[in-house]
Amino acid sequence: LWRFRLSALAVQAVLWAGFGLVFGETAQRLLRPEPVPDTPGQTVPAAH
Repeated sequence: LWRFRLSALAVQAVLWAGFGLVFGETAQRLLRPEPVPDTPGQTVPAAH
């Protein structure tokens, strides 16, 4: 019975750690997007 309890606890720990890493990375990308580099050579003429 103790082997089952330990393996169930290990599975839960691995799953929660995986969810935390995935959702943490996703939230970080959502809250702090990378700035788009400004390249002066690519200008688009405006319609008059």
